[in-house]
Amino acid sequence: MLYVVDAYWDHIRPNSVLASDTAPPENYQTELVDHSDVKQLWSEACQQLSLETLSKRMARLMSIQSSELEGVFKLGGSSIAYIVRAGFFVGAIENIDPSSHIQRKDQIIRVLEDYQGVC
Repeated sequence: MLYVVDAYWDHIRPNSVLASDTAPPENYQTELVDHSDVKQLWSEACQQLSLETLSKRMARLMSIQSSELEGVFKLGGSSIAYIVRAGFFVGAIENIDPSSHIQRKDQIIRVLEDYQGVC
């Protein structure tokens, strides 16, 4: 069984370095990996962070990616990495892409919180 893993996986890993620009499509990369590789990455991360912390980071990442794919908003800079690690805080948004439908940080946070409440 193969899964698509993208460059944003690094945002949930404990020791990954924040990229200076993580907004797609410029730095967006995908690769097909085997299920056992995904399990191995997850197991390694679980050795450094609790399952609860990793699960929260993954849920936040999915919230952001879903909203960006739907065209609700588009974040810029290291915003994605900051939000995934820190949580849904206005201060975690470094900047918003000028092409973003929503331009206010507080509205973006509200969208993300609403998404999390539904999932």
